[in-house]
Amino acid sequence: MKRDALWQNGSNKSPIRFSINKKILMLAAAIVLPFFIVVVVLLVSMIQYSRVYDKIVSDMTIANNYNLNFKDEMDESLYKLVVGYVDFGNISEDETLKDPYALIGELRAEFTKLKDITTETESRVWLETLLRNIDTLEKRVDDIFENIRIGGRYDENIQELDNNIYILTELIQDDIQYYIYYQTKAMEVVTGNLKQQMQSFIIVCGLLVLFLVVLTIIATWRITTGILRPVKVLYDATRQVSEGDLSARADVCSKDEIEILANGFNDMAAIMLTLIGLI
Repeated sequence: MKRDALWQNGSNKSPIRFSINKKILMLAAAIVLPFFIVVVVLLVSMIQYSRVYDKIVSDMTIANNYNLNFKDEMDESLYKLVVGYVDFGNISEDETLKDPYALIGELRAEFTKLKDITTETESRVWLETLLRNIDTLEKRVDDIFENIRIGGRYDENIQELDNNIYILTELIQDDIQYYIYYQTKAMEVVTGNLKQQMQSFIIVCGLLVLFLVVLTIIATWRITTGILRPVKVLYDATRQVSEGDLSARADVCSKDEIEILANGFNDMAAIMLTLIGLI
């Protein structure tokens, strides 16, 4: 009867709540996860600033292409139309010339897109001015087209080129240059903000890393202690039993495999002590 009761008592074992495997995984997470979060935040911040910077560079590239080519192409094409070198019907066949209406349409489309996405105030002002000048230029091109269609108005067309077309293309070129100038200033602001943000981020990251190191040390100490302390308790109890003290018990409450092992050890020591008493 005593043996049966003893075996029944020894079979009552606490369930495992936190296995050693889980504790080791928690330790790894405590070390890796905080630093992973810091790296992700840094990468996200860099990607955001990179996108803003790339957008400004892309807008400036578009504007600079027209700044270099638009005036020369428009002036040359209209002049050769006025002097009769080509006409509106076959101008597209000459690879060195461009259809004035096509040039105006491309310019208006590109800078309308830029106006819709530009947030910097001064840049938007010059884009609006540029679009108004494009509308005026188109009207003057209409006048030249009408004069050519009617015929006999060569002097009027030359005067139109000198007094209107060349001045308007010059103004449009100036508008583009001012837009590029203020976009360059905006880029400098973005770069300055990025530099300032990076400096602040480095300081915050330094403090955060220091905090995380301390937190990681504390978490590592607690988790490893939670594993090693029960092992030492079980080791001490085992040593006492091996020296003949069968009353020694391993008092472990770690809710893991070590507690199960300690309970089994305690049951074995109790059974050995009972058997010796029966003998």
